[in-house]
Amino acid sequence: MKPRFPLFLTPYLIVAVVLAGWLALGPTPQAQTAQGKQTTVMLATDNGFVSINAELADTAEARERGLMHRTDLPDNRGMLFLWDSPINVTMWMRNTPLSLDMIFITPKGVVHRIASNTVPFSEDLISSRGEVLGVLEVRGGLTRKLGLRPGHHVHHPAFKKAD
Repeated sequence: MKPRFPLFLTPYLIVAVVLAGWLALGPTPQAQTAQGKQTTVMLATDNGFVSINAELADTAEARERGLMHRTDLPDNRGMLFLWDSPINVTMWMRNTPLSLDMIFITPKGVVHRIASNTVPFSEDLISSRGEVLGVLEVRGGLTRKLGLRPGHHVHHPAFKKAD
């Protein structure tokens, strides 16, 4: 049986079908992995609410890699490290050329501690000094600029609301 459309249209039809499938499925898992999972974290500060667009580090591999080798981090960006249950966390700055503020967050979304202006490339351990469920890393000095301090609240689905 002969095709009912000109043969020269066949390559275009194939491209159209592939493109339609790609658009329907969205980016490949590799593209999502390369960029990391994205999430929004809201900080309740002395100066109001601040939104941080954060990469999500919720696997051992992502937590180990962290923000290593990054040379730029805008004020509205960060990385949110999450664990399955509350733990005593220790972090370091190995292979991290930027100074960061590390915000240690309780399971109820309360800022437990802030390690401000960490030293780039340092292998000194930075402790949560208590059990936390997450750590938000932002550009060094940002927490002071925003007026964020221990006792303030962090809003994200990973943290349960305080009683």
